[in-house]
Amino acid sequence: MKRFYILSLTAFLCVLCASAQSYYITGSAVPGGKTIPLEKWDDGSYKFHGTLLPGDLYIINTPEIGAITQYYAPQQVNSNIVCNGIQALLKRSADDAAWAVLFEADNYRFTISPSRLVTGEVFTWWYEAWIVGGCTEDGQGGWKLSAGKQMVQSEDDPYEWTWVGELKAYSSNEEPRRFKIIGQYDWGPKHLHPYKQDASILTAEKVIYNNSNDYKWTIEEDGYYRIKCNVFLETISGEYLGVNPPSDIGEELETATSVRAFGRTICVQSCEPVTVQLVSLSGQVVATAQGTDVKLQAPASGLYMVRADGHFTHFSRKVAVK
Repeated sequence: MKRFYILSLTAFLCVLCASAQSYYITGSAVPGGKTIPLEKWDDGSYKFHGTLLPGDLYIINTPEIGAITQYYAPQQVNSNIVCNGIQALLKRSADDAAWAVLFEADNYRFTISPSRLVTGEVFTWWYEAWIVGGCTEDGQGGWKLSAGKQMVQSEDDPYEWTWVGELKAYSSNEEPRRFKIIGQYDWGPKHLHPYKQDASILTAEKVIYNNSNDYKWTIEEDGYYRIKCNVFLETISGEYLGVNPPSDIGEELETATSVRAFGRTICVQSCEPVTVQLVSLSGQVVATAQGTDVKLQAPASGLYMVRADGHFTHFSRKVAVK
């Protein structure tokens, strides 16, 4: 009887550990040979974002390898962690349980779903991001791309996008308090959503990529907002700035505005529509454009002044054209 009791207790502890599910990664593909916990997401999945090295990657359920460790292995030996979806198998040993990492990169991202489906990628940063919805601009009726507000890419982190401006519940629009984020000037293929409908942007932390339910964030009050999103880390935050334009909004918008030269093409991205002039050192205006994402062509190489004017944005910056 005592032996039966001990076996039953051991089985109970194993079931208890399994119910309190956690995932960790280890192996030669993990920098420093560490064991790293995966982060639990709002839908019950677990995620990794970061650097991996060429080598073997093991997904396990304990912070240290021991008697109760389980390995979540690919169905075929040495399957790449970059995959469209592989159902993980449970194993009690490391034999044939490794996932393959072929090269070093700092932008690996993979997810383990509640059903243990593993999907992974080497993430590519976005080239644009837009806030679209019934609260961005009046007179839309159904949502229009032309009423979208372009976010500005950080010069320090290509995955981070920021927008500062006014959002209001426009009664003439469909879903007047809602918005989502798209990754191109079109409705697809890239779009970001909250994990539930009408999640407040003020308490938002995480995003879901290409949600089939088309959930949207909502604003609670009309006014000015600062919204930041990291498309690699799948995080988002929102801050309410008040009903009046903050005193430093011009400085913020100017800081968020990017001016970049690619050959003789000068690209300007702004959180608000601006009129941009390209001016030669002699003071001649050689090109003009308007919008939140504008491109101007310099007639020749040399130094130019880029002038931008909007409702809040007013600045001049020098740019070198090769």
